[in-house]
Amino acid sequence: MDISIHQLLNKMEAELRQAKIAGSDQGIRDRLLVIKSLCDVVLEQEPDRSEEKPEPAEKNGISEAELQKMMGISKPSSSKIMGTDGRLEDEGANGSSLFDF
Repeated sequence: MDISIHQLLNKMEAELRQAKIAGSDQGIRDRLLVIKSLCDVVLEQEPDRSEEKPEPAEKNGISEAELQKMMGISKPSSSKIMGTDGRLEDEGANGSSLFDF
């Protein structure tokens, strides 16, 4: 049995109105317990199946390689070689200074 959320909200509003006009504290507590139970019913319902689900990477035009590049998962560059003194040597570098290009 599928109960719509709008029906439950209407019932909660009716119970709230009854709680406001209740003459005793016990009457208010009883109505609030009913409202709490209705809230639990709403929150325990499974989400609607018509909600949009994320599309797989292939369907939205992004290839696996592009996704890996965006995520930073790529093979290290082969142009960088570790020198004997522990510094990286790059084929495109001209010197040991940070400002040598």
